[in-house]
Amino acid sequence: MKKIILFLALCFAYTFSFGQRALNQELKLVDGLYLNINEFKKDAPSLLWKEYEVIWTYNTKLKCYQVENIYKKGHPGSGIQDSVWGFTLKGIPYIRISPDSSGRPLTLFAELTVRGLINIFSYEKENQELFPMKAYNPLTGTVFRKGVVKRNITTMEKRIFHLKDDFIIPYDKNILEQWMEKDKEILRALRFASEEEYEEKLTRALIVFNGRYPFIIQK
Repeated sequence: MKKIILFLALCFAYTFSFGQRALNQELKLVDGLYLNINEFKKDAPSLLWKEYEVIWTYNTKLKCYQVENIYKKGHPGSGIQDSVWGFTLKGIPYIRISPDSSGRPLTLFAELTVRGLINIFSYEKENQELFPMKAYNPLTGTVFRKGVVKRNITTMEKRIFHLKDDFIIPYDKNILEQWMEKDKEILRALRFASEEEYEEKLTRALIVFNGRYPFIIQK
């Protein structure tokens, strides 16, 4: 009887694990376009690249696509780049950044550079800031005109999200540590990191954490 129970338990474990994959840095996802985050979590894009054409440029340094148009073949006016959640290309997932968020005229798709239960992506944002300006009389040195000028300032934005709640929020080291609080070993190692090396070690720690506590893709 014990042998039968053990055999059934092993069969159950095998059935449970069969076909399941953990989302991580090494996993190559199915190429296609996601309409929402649930399709990403299931690795089941509802739109396939073979049905679409694209006009875009790729920034190697930022690991980001700047997209002018993603449209159904033969229908260039049916652009969907502003309605999809993201896409996967060559197994790598990218998430949509709207022009309102980036301050740029075109839609961006940024690579998820950390992938798993906890995810990170980054992108450049164009900000317009007002700076005071004064004009001086060259003879007297007195101010004869005041005003403001607009200048474009580029900042690097980082975002994070946890696949248990799906809310995308600004990058926050304290929140990331809270998300990893169950792994005391990782948090202890971070405590010994200097200020200069903390950022890099935190990224490595997140990848390790995602490996220890995997998000299992279930279709």
